Amino acid sequence: MKQTSPVCSISRQLTFLIFVVCSVSAWAAGPQGTVLYQFSAGNSNGDYPEGALVADKAGNFYGTTAFGGNYNSDCSLAGCGIIFELSPPSVKGGSWTESVIYAFQGASDGHQPACTLMIDSAGNLYGTSSGTGGITVFELSPPSSEGQAWAFDTLYTFSALDGDSGDLLRDQVGNLYGTSYFGGSGACGAGCGTVFEVSPPAQQGGAWTGAIIYNFQDPSDGLSPYGGLVMDRKGSLYGTTVGGGDQSCNADEGCGTVFQLVPPTQQGGAWTKNLLYAFHGTDGSEPYATLIFDKKGNLYGTTNVGGPPGCAYKLGCGTAFELSPPAQPGGAWTDTVLYDFRDGAGRYPLSTVILDPHGNAYGTASAGGLDDDGIVFELSPQEDGTWVEKQFELADAVGGSAATPFAGLIFGPGDTVLGTATGGFGGGAVFSVGP
Repeated sequence: MKQTSPVCSISRQLTFLIFVVCSVSAWAAGPQGTVLYQFSAGNSNGDYPEGALVADKAGNFYGTTAFGGNYNSDCSLAGCGIIFELSPPSVKGGSWTESVIYAFQGASDGHQPACTLMIDSAGNLYGTSSGTGGITVFELSPPSSEGQAWAFDTLYTFSALDGDSGDLLRDQVGNLYGTSYFGGSGACGAGCGTVFEVSPPAQQGGAWTGAIIYNFQDPSDGLSPYGGLVMDRKGSLYGTTVGGGDQSCNADEGCGTVFQLVPPTQQGGAWTKNLLYAFHGTDGSEPYATLIFDKKGNLYGTTNVGGPPGCAYKLGCGTAFELSPPAQPGGAWTDTVLYDFRDGAGRYPLSTVILDPHGNAYGTASAGGLDDDGIVFELSPQEDGTWVEKQFELADAVGGSAATPFAGLIFGPGDTVLGTATGGFGGGAVFSVGP
């Protein structure tokens, strides 16, 4: 299994729709790239943005950096990480403005917030941080008056869970759902990973409660869920595990799975887990990213490796896939490989994709392209059922200022897509790609 620290996946589709006034056009002509903000390694303003961006209704973007910020005794070497706001220029062609709206302290509130934030209709931000105390779920609320500080609130800490946590999902009544890479009661040494729920208090001012709603049991059941979750109209949750399932890729860890969790029929009952699909290597392996739904109920995602043999891991360079529900209840889901990434081009996608109104898919691959700095890609469906890729090489377009994009993209103003990159000349960057 790849040992780099990949990003937790893309933010929720509802966030993307904020800026989709007209459809994002397919890249008929070559797109242009711009660095909107350059982070500096070892800087209090943030370093190493692993997560994707989210947007508010006013056109501001929010994200996290895993490092930078406070360099205290808890995080002296790399910094504890920050949450930032990126505001558009007041005049066309001006500079974007970055503001640190929260800097983590370490032991008291966690550190290394690597995942994508979740934003609600009131502009509150939700996310997770890790630390010696376990996984902390937090809320960051905007100030009531301009110039005041954002309010940070620790909602719940899972002291028994460890490792990275997937992006949070919020349901209609305010419950938050997430995943942990390690932990739980499964027979995998450090635990096989979990799915957890954090629920708001019944009365204002009360304490939030947390519960593990599923423990992955062993590699055959699924191992290490990294991405976040998506929910269907009936309240079922869908996600991926990096390992587990078919053992043909790795005898100890497996090729990865797609799973469904069905909510209990009675309050306090157990969630029911269904294995929807187990990857086999030739069709993909190690799905790190959060899934997304289309309007027909199909699921889309990427795998970090797998596909035709090639690349350094000899398991293939990664795939983009579609998983379609059965025509009849109880039938098998159907996996379709939309695109096989290849050596010499983009490879090792860690992010999910986003879909425009025409069904074109956009995402990032963490490596490949000029100088092996990663790419932004568009996949377009064709009448014959195949998908065609167009790629945008970050290094070629932005001069090395942005490289190694772990996270996915978000639709931005003016038919653009915005993303983050962990590397480059400084400590990572926020970039824009569009006409």
